[in-house]
Amino acid sequence: MRTIKNSSNFPNHEAEYQGIIPAPNNLLPKFVVGSILLHLVTVVILGFFAVVLYRLAIRPSPTLVQTSSGGALTVNQAESSYRDPTLIKDFVGQTAQTLYSWSPKINGELDPGVVIDKDSELLVTTPSWEAGFSLTEKKGYRTSFLTQLARFQGKLPIKIWGGQGNTFLKINHIGEPETIQKGEWKVDLLAYLLLFDRGQLIGQAIPFNKTFYVKAIDNPPLLLKDSATPIQKAIWNSRSAQLEIQAITDFEDD
Repeated sequence: MRTIKNSSNFPNHEAEYQGIIPAPNNLLPKFVVGSILLHLVTVVILGFFAVVLYRLAIRPSPTLVQTSSGGALTVNQAESSYRDPTLIKDFVGQTAQTLYSWSPKINGELDPGVVIDKDSELLVTTPSWEAGFSLTEKKGYRTSFLTQLARFQGKLPIKIWGGQGNTFLKINHIGEPETIQKGEWKVDLLAYLLLFDRGQLIGQAIPFNKTFYVKAIDNPPLLLKDSATPIQKAIWNSRSAQLEIQAITDFEDD
């Protein structure tokens, strides 16, 4: 006959059971629950931003931009160094004409000119000086170019500063921009420099064939304020296309 041992001989598991049940002041469960809730909130926020970014990604880019003057422009997506070939050609043509078309008067008044070299008192016309801001400042190129331009003006058979002579650059052809590397082009310009004295053409037109080396610049001009100075306006007008002339050389027909 089996005898039942005294229950006092069995190990007491009550203490072990009590260890499994969390104590009322145990913060671990609360920390776990809080972490789970925090992760759920984070997932919801990330999901919201993912939806917003997705909608922005599939939304077509704006193609119409209104200017401060009230007009509208059509735009397309492009790299920061990209420039439309028509824009480059217009920039070269306008810069060349302003640099080399000289008149003794501005708005009906005599042009006092701008001194380039104080020692020799070399002068260039005010429009040429303003267009000079389209030239790069690296290695003093702009000042060197305007100095040569002033000397060229002084050697002409007409007197620009006498108030009776003027020149006009007649452009016959502007070649398509040829890519040198990303954001840099060269453009050939074929033209004639016409010399006038008292409204009459002097001699033959001078062939004026040049190659312009153009580079895209990243710094867009700041918006002009009503209090902008004439120099600030000149710089803004010359650099609004975000293009810069690196060099102007004689055209060589390959």
